Amino acid sequence: FSVNKNGQYTIERDGYSLAKFLNRLLGLPVHAQNACFEYFTIILGELIKQAKHDGTFDMGIMDLGTGENK
Repeated sequence: FSVNKNGQYTIERDGYSLAKFLNRLLGLPVHAQNACFEYFTIILGELIKQAKHDGTFDMGIMDLGTGENK
């Protein structure tokens, strides 16, 4: 996470930092992993909700399918 010029927390676009965070969680005892991951998911959910409200949420790449009816 980082703080933008308006003082709001945002998700860093660098995917490496998220992977690094998740890998470092693996070095903690299981109960600490669960607590940290729960806190992380709560914060991430709030950031997504804020971004959707502000109109800045980016869903990324969407799979539109092959166009064939199944």
